[in-house]
Order: sequence, then C-alpha cells, then structure tokens
Amino acid sequence: MTADILTRLRAALDPDQALALFRSAIGRESITGNEANFVGFLEAKMRELGLNGLSRADFLPGRPNIWGERKGAGDGKRLLFIGHTDTVHVDGWREHWAGTEREDPFGAPIIDGAVWGRGSGDLKAGITASLAALSLLDKAGIRLKGDVAIAFVGDEESGQPGTGVSAGIKHFVGRIEAGEVAAPDFTVYVEPTRLAVYAAQIGFFITDITITGKSAYFGVPELGKDALRAAHAAMTALWRHSDEVAARAEHKLTGRGFLLITGLTGGGYIAVPERCTLSLIRKLLPGESLDTAAAEIDETRAEVAMLSQSMAGAMGGRGVIEGAPFWSESSFFVNRLGIPAVYCAPGDIRNCHTFEEHVDVEEYLAGIVGFAAFMARYCGVAD
Repeated sequence: MTADILTRLRAALDPDQALALFRSAIGRESITGNEANFVGFLEAKMRELGLNGLSRADFLPGRPNIWGERKGAGDGKRLLFIGHTDTVHVDGWREHWAGTEREDPFGAPIIDGAVWGRGSGDLKAGITASLAALSLLDKAGIRLKGDVAIAFVGDEESGQPGTGVSAGIKHFVGRIEAGEVAAPDFTVYVEPTRLAVYAAQIGFFITDITITGKSAYFGVPELGKDALRAAHAAMTALWRHSDEVAARAEHKLTGRGFLLITGLTGGGYIAVPERCTLSLIRKLLPGESLDTAAAEIDETRAEVAMLSQSMAGAMGGRGVIEGAPFWSESSFFVNRLGIPAVYCAPGDIRNCHTFEEHVDVEEYLAGIVGFAAFMARYCGVAD
C-alpha cells in the first residue's frame, strides 16, 4: 500500500504551486512579536483547505495562535502537526548580502536549487509542507480515517527583549488540558531536521555568573582585587568541569553533555576591573534531569519508524532517526501532556539563525510527499 500511495502522491504534486506557498510564507515577516502578520496569511490558506474548527486566539495581546483540523471518516488515530510562526531577527542581513539576490531577507529567491530567506528553514518550510501535504492528499483522492490537526503558535524564538518564553505553546497546551482542543495521539513538531526524525532532544539551562572584586587606580593595582583575573580562574574551572560532564555519559541520539561559556563582559577605564560577568549554557541529556522524553519515546517506536519510512520513501537517504541538537517545544507534549512527539521537517538547523538560511527545493518537495504519506499511514486510508 505504501508504494502505491507514494506513487499517487508524487503524480499529484504540483511543484510550482508548492513552492509558491513556501515563498509567500517567507514573504510575510514574522519576527518574534509580529506573529500576527504571518498568522493572517496562514488563516487564509487554512480556510482554502476547508479545515474544520478553525480557531484563532491571542496568547498575548495582538499575538495570535491559530489551529484547525481535517476531520477523517472515523475509526483512525489523531495526528497533530505543529510549528512556531515567529522567526529570529534580520539584523545585518541586508548589509551582509547588499547588492545580491539575497539582499531582501523576505524576498525568498531561488538560488542554486534552494529557497533563501529568514524563516525559510526555521520553520516556514515545515509549516507550509504540512499544509501542502493536506492539499496533496486531496489532489491524490486519498481520504483519511483519522483526523489531522494543524496548529501554529508564537513566541518560540528568544532573540527579542521580553519575548521567547514559549507563551504560544503554553496557551495552546492549556487549551488541550482544559478539553477545549482535542488531544492528539502523536505529534510532529516541524522544526528543521533535513527530513530526519528527531526522537530525542537536548535540554539546557542558561545562567550568568557575576564576579565582584575591588577597583583601584592602575598605578597601585595591589590595592585592588582584579575581577578579570578571577574570571580567568573561574573559566578554567568551568572548562575543566565541561570535560568531566562530557566523560560521564553519552546518549545514543544526542551525544554527550557539555558546558559552553558564551559571553564575557568586564573591565574598566585604566583601573583594576571591579566586576566581570560570565554567561554560560549547560547541555543536558535526556533523562539527566526531570526530562522523561527518553522513556516516552521508547513507547512510540512504531510511530517513529513509520514516519522514518515515509521520509525515506519520499527521498533517498532521509528519514534517519537521530537526536535533536537543539531544544524546542515538543517537551510540552511529552512532559506536560504525556503525548509522544518528534521533530521532522525540511531544512537544516545548522544554517538557521544565520545569513545562510535556506532550504533545498528537492528536500522541501520531498517533505510534502513524506508528510502526506505519513498522514495516510498513521491515520489510515478510508475506502
């Protein structure tokens, strides 16, 4: 059945139409805080798809989530595709690409077989591929038994002051907990994975360490206590601790833990520096703290394998099961709701948040086919 479905889906796919949807989505700037600009676009597209129960609600004033569903014929599982609508900033983008086709961060040019632009990988490729997959099922004449729910939330990115605290996903999960939105049986969060299936993710914590010494005139440094010198000693100890953490254990999907010093500020004007601040991030492995994601994933191997096979069938060499080298919001489903969740979508996280953000056209189109095939396999096909 799978081979037949893939053949029907490939034959029904309109690449030009799919790419137009993707490029138009990039064109709707949605830097964190301005999600509404993109949600308006999504609402129109979701209405065109005839989704049931289409709902839009602010998680914060003027900042909406949107969700809906494609009702199946019955007697099938419920599948949720979800992603965040906001992107990181574009500071320096135009200057970096001045005078080239890439100068407009929202222009979405196709260059050397890839679509460029802010948000292309993180994560408008995944969002539009999930919508295009539903449309593709319609074109291929494939009706599902189960329901496919679609939800897009804001406030995932953390680059803008006072934002990026997952306010959108918390609002949506709260509606599921309250019974206002039906809970899915399985969730695909459309973060970019190069069409791999990320069945585990790292955790992390971020902290600052402030070291306070005593300032003194540069001519008599012996009267002061040098905060920068103390910071050097602290950093040496922290790097040594990172090596110890890495040696403790290795997770088969996410690798080893570590501690990374990400910033150092301090110093004064021709004087012994009195204060210095270190910023650091500590990577946590699944199960290292209160995270129960590893145990939940063990219970959902069949679903993970099914999604993996769907992506492998859509594009050779894809669909590998890996661990996410990032943290995103699937943990709200796994830990708070007890619902299994994975990451999977077109795009490469390694070029996201950079001036190089782009998604290969071939991969994007394969993602649509793979998503549609997984919808059919997981939810079941009605006669």
